[in-house]
Amino acid sequence: MKKTFLLIALLFCSFTYAQIIFEKGYFIDNIGKRTECYIENMDWRNNPTMFNYKITLAEKEVKIENILGVSEFGIDNQSMYKRFDVNIERSQILTSNLQKTKSPIWKSETLFLHALVTGEASLYHYVDGNVSKYFYETKKTPIEQLIYIRYLGDGGKDGLGSFSESIQQNNQFRQQLLNNVNCGMTEKDFKSLEYNRNTLVKHFMTYNACAGTPTAKSTVNYYAATEGKREFFVLRAQAGIYSAKAGISDPQNYYNKSTDLTQMIFKVGLESEFILPFNKGSWSIIVCPAYQKFSATKNFTGFVSNVGFANNGNPVHHTVKMDYSSIEVPFGIRRYFFINSASRVFVNASYVIDLSNGGTLEFTNTEGLANAADKMNISSRNNFAIGVGYGYKRFSGELKYNFSRQLSERLSWDIGYSSVGLNLGFKIL
Repeated sequence: MKKTFLLIALLFCSFTYAQIIFEKGYFIDNIGKRTECYIENMDWRNNPTMFNYKITLAEKEVKIENILGVSEFGIDNQSMYKRFDVNIERSQILTSNLQKTKSPIWKSETLFLHALVTGEASLYHYVDGNVSKYFYETKKTPIEQLIYIRYLGDGGKDGLGSFSESIQQNNQFRQQLLNNVNCGMTEKDFKSLEYNRNTLVKHFMTYNACAGTPTAKSTVNYYAATEGKREFFVLRAQAGIYSAKAGISDPQNYYNKSTDLTQMIFKVGLESEFILPFNKGSWSIIVCPAYQKFSATKNFTGFVSNVGFANNGNPVHHTVKMDYSSIEVPFGIRRYFFINSASRVFVNASYVIDLSNGGTLEFTNTEGLANAADKMNISSRNNFAIGVGYGYKRFSGELKYNFSRQLSERLSWDIGYSSVGLNLGFKIL
């Protein structure tokens, strides 16, 4: 199994150099020159400051442009980034990182902003780690940030007479939109407006449909163009065949009951995959409950270890039997490397929670030695697993290695259970 683990580790490293996909796009430099090219589509989670491109797909050389020399770039029918000099406040919404003032703390920066909607009024998004901010511009209003700040404010006195803090919100973005992105709406309509992508995109689309002239159908919903192509959830039926091993270590060593049990076992499960909404679906979270059963018997000979006594070195004929079944529930992360639209290679790592249905380990011997016989219950623990696989359309195959998990309920005994095998999967949803 060590060789198998090494093979998987090497494959994991080699696949980090898998084929890079470049897609048709363009960029505009500082003097307004537009260059048609092919851009490496990273489906950026954080707004980029640079990008890789080729003039033709046949080119081997990958060129780089950055925010200093490019005013705009995009991937056809998918995304657009525009460079702006903006004032940005970088407050976060995580409770542990809230600021203590509702007033924006401004900083001047040059940023690529991700266009979500363009038209009579345009909506942009900026993400950097836990910072998520929206910007807008209209024909009359220059680019500015839509202000929303969660902060720790004065909550008044508590029951003990001490002053407390409470989480409060600065929803100035509603007033900004009421004043500048409003077509026949009342103040009441803005009171329920939320500071999130779906709500804001819908508002800007509604405004552009209302404010635009009938002949100027120039609104582009980049968000819809991207999200409509995404796959967020996959369900697969899986079946696997594994070589499983239980390495048993006898702490007393008097009758030398240390041995290994091996068996080919089958696993059946159902894999749920939640695809993360960035990097073109290259990352996902996986959960795959699977049932497995190990039942093996072995006859072997041990030798008495009793230095200084007459029976030292005498053979003892053991029979060991182990029955163990469980439902394994691995929670993991998967990384895809796309070869083309139908084929992909993937690697994943998981933490496996083992829900044991119970089991026993029992030793008997033909000599009828009472102290050589033993029986103990199995008490399972959790472990880690890694895998590498290949998918084609609805089918997938994965070579998986489960690191050793401890099954002994006695602290003195060691029963390490590990397995390596092949999973076959079929996408049912």
